Amino acid sequence: MKKIIIIIFVFNISNVFSQEINTTDTLKKSTQFQINRNSVSLETNLIFSALNYERLLPLKNRTGIIVASGVYLLEGSLGFSLESDLLIGSTKHFFEIGLKSFMNQGKDDELFFKVYPELGYRFQGGKGFLFKTDVGLYPFHPDPAAVLPSFSFGYSF
Repeated sequence: MKKIIIIIFVFNISNVFSQEINTTDTLKKSTQFQINRNSVSLETNLIFSALNYERLLPLKNRTGIIVASGVYLLEGSLGFSLESDLLIGSTKHFFEIGLKSFMNQGKDDELFFKVYPELGYRFQGGKGFLFKTDVGLYPFHPDPAAVLPSFSFGYSF
């Protein structure tokens, strides 16, 4: 009788422990290596609207670099933009700081090329939704040290 009780006890204990899950495998730390790295967005502010493509290059778990290019329409002429940002955050909410440049041909066929710093916030949802808002310091604006906000909506894949 003692052997049967011991066997039943051991069998029940093994069933209890078999229901446990290994938390190190299922609850992995969230990192930038686990999110979508490509995105397309439509950006707008008081001066122009742009269509951008961005690529995330993760450096560490919580830091990465965004490299972007886009096309925009400014005063009836088509231009190009390049952007490079440092991205700090985990998998959904990020802080961005970087440089953006614009290039287009002006009305008098002269080349317009400007670079300015920007900083902002980025939300990138798990199902592809992308929202980004930032402020840029436009040193070439008629007002000294003009700060213009912009925002964009897009899709990450």
